[in-house]
Amino acid sequence: MSAKIFGIDFTSGGLKVAVIEKQFRSFKVAKLVYRQLISDSPEEPARVVKETLKSEGYDGETDRVIAVFPSDRLTSRVLSVPLTIRKMISETLPFEIEPLIPFDAEDIVSDFLTIGPADDGSRILAVVAKKEDIEAFLNIYALAGLDPDMVIPEPVCAGREAKYRPTAEGEGGAEIYVNLKENAGSITVVKDQIPVSFHTASTGMKNGVEPLANEIKRQMLGGAGEATLNLVVLSGEQDGLDQVARKLESTLGAPVRISDMPGAGAALDSQRLAGQSETKAMFALALGAALIVAEGEENSSVNLRAGEYKRKPRIAGCRAQFFTAATLFIAGALAWTIAYFIDGAQLTGEYKALKAQIRSEFKQALPDVKKIVSEEQQLKNALAKLQARAKALGVGTGGVDPFLDFLSDITLCVPDDVKLDVEDMVYEPDSFIIAGHTGSFEKVDKLKKNIGNLPWTGKVTVERAKADVSGSGVKFRLEVRIVL
Repeated sequence: MSAKIFGIDFTSGGLKVAVIEKQFRSFKVAKLVYRQLISDSPEEPARVVKETLKSEGYDGETDRVIAVFPSDRLTSRVLSVPLTIRKMISETLPFEIEPLIPFDAEDIVSDFLTIGPADDGSRILAVVAKKEDIEAFLNIYALAGLDPDMVIPEPVCAGREAKYRPTAEGEGGAEIYVNLKENAGSITVVKDQIPVSFHTASTGMKNGVEPLANEIKRQMLGGAGEATLNLVVLSGEQDGLDQVARKLESTLGAPVRISDMPGAGAALDSQRLAGQSETKAMFALALGAALIVAEGEENSSVNLRAGEYKRKPRIAGCRAQFFTAATLFIAGALAWTIAYFIDGAQLTGEYKALKAQIRSEFKQALPDVKKIVSEEQQLKNALAKLQARAKALGVGTGGVDPFLDFLSDITLCVPDDVKLDVEDMVYEPDSFIIAGHTGSFEKVDKLKKNIGNLPWTGKVTVERAKADVSGSGVKFRLEVRIVL
């Protein structure tokens, strides 16, 4: 069963959507979608996002929405913490970073990337956004009826491309990933494929290359120190990236490339305005966000859906049905258990009452018995003794002799095809002896089985069976034990 991952970026200009189809063990970038935004109001991106995802078959139960958060609403700090477990760092981060920023801990949302070890702890890149900015951002999606699974900062999405760059281009140094906008942009420093610092540029495309080159140098120095600048990668939807790349390369003395993320060559559905060029570099952020999730690295990435904005885990597809069924089963089992104990308590009360009544009846029936161990078994034993005594005394004790009933049962159980001549019959309280003549050994055996099936008979034994000297049949003698 496949699901879709929608990486969504409207940090500048238009709406960019990267659609990834995710299978259990694989994924592919299926489509790239661009839509123009014609106003700056929150309703405009909400409307366009809603229409776009609907046209791409978005399924709220199985698909995931990964939103790119703009860098101009972020601040960051690099710091060392005496912890290594991610959960513990997340819990203490707002208070660790509060002295370093001009905001109170209760007014911010924060998350981090681990960029290396530190003495007895970790060195981290902390990313901070104000709660009011997160709320305004999520409100745009809420207007579209969406609830993003993750909110990933723009610099983290841009720096994702370092994962796919050949190590020969950046081994032993640092790389800069620049997402250009009209009036600004984000500059992300990456070392060993991990973003280690970022900065929102105060200049953009319209201010020319020289101011941008100076900001890149300052960020390189602040984020990577004396490391060599091995590569600069440009992304964005602005026209003229190729020209900017050539001029920057000349100014910086380092290679400058245009973004080329995996999947950037996927099928394109674009509504660019007339005269605007279409470039795969404009989808770098949307692709970066979607690829983080597609490759299973969401738990180690920065996610600004933290704290009170944390999204509740969602169970998708058939798993949702399974867990719903499991929940119902557990609820049913709990209800049954409660009912069981309630019924058990009631039955226990009834059992005790019956037990007391049996004890009372026992004492009346057997007043001479002083030690009562098991009322049922002791009553059975007493009854068996009385029956044995009655049997020894015979019918004179006032009982009814069952002989006629026994004789009737034996007569009725003789098979229709068996001709039986009874020559002798002896009746005792515990047995019958029947001697006679019938047609064959087979008919003797059939008679034995039928008598043995009577409710009052025990063991039936053929004491004697032999052919008649005349050859006309078989003489036999049966012993039938009586069990009452």
